Amino acid sequence: MKIREVLARKGGEVKSIAPEASIEEAIRGMVEAGIGALMVIDREGAVVGIISERDCMRATAADASQLGKRRVAEVMTRELVVADAEEDVNQVGRLMRDRNCRHIPIISEGRLCGILSMRDVMRERLEETRTELEHLRNYIGGQA
Repeated sequence: MKIREVLARKGGEVKSIAPEASIEEAIRGMVEAGIGALMVIDREGAVVGIISERDCMRATAADASQLGKRRVAEVMTRELVVADAEEDVNQVGRLMRDRNCRHIPIISEGRLCGILSMRDVMRERLEETRTELEHLRNYIGGQA
């Protein structure tokens, strides 16, 4: 299955935050949206990074009293691992595993069109497995 199909089902809305926002604001934004990462987008609309729960936890462990003062730009991941909307979900899942990232921005025709989480990948793999199992049961049971 192609990533574009997953995004069509889940929706391509991408939550974002400015690099000059505080880490506290990033945490609040993720909690309110029920997500684990925000894309970091500058004033010109360019993607400059991603900030995840993991990044925020590291900042909290370093000095929780500074979360309102420290900026997203200080702790965000700048070197993004990205995928194309036409790539296969399983292929991107392996990339995420190999690069140890739980969220991956999806680019299509040079623009950000969504974000894929490891949960999205696992959901698709589980659904594929369920479908295959059902087909096998029908085949073995003579219902093919």
